Amino acid sequence: MGAFRKVWDRACHALGLHAQVWNERKGSMVLLRPRVHDFRRTFVRNMVRAGVPEKTVMAISGHRTRAVFDRYNIVNETDIRQAVKRNSDYLSGLPVKSTVHPLKAIS
Repeated sequence: MGAFRKVWDRACHALGLHAQVWNERKGSMVLLRPRVHDFRRTFVRNMVRAGVPEKTVMAISGHRTRAVFDRYNIVNETDIRQAVKRNSDYLSGLPVKSTVHPLKAIS
């Protein structure tokens, strides 16, 4: 794993995917870089939002349990707003005139 981390750090640095920030606890600058799991989370979110069934996304991403998958499929305020708008659009597209017809009386 150590060899991978060194290669990963060099690749992130070469691509400009890093930042130095002050860490109060350590009292020094630390290097922040993306983690591999950041990209896994992005993949899961993008696939779900593209409409790919969650079971299919789980099979591709290697998530074996729903609980772990749900930790990657983070719902945010934008997701909630889009869901409410989709529901509103759906409801506004329903017919206004009732399509229910009364039953004929049996004589």
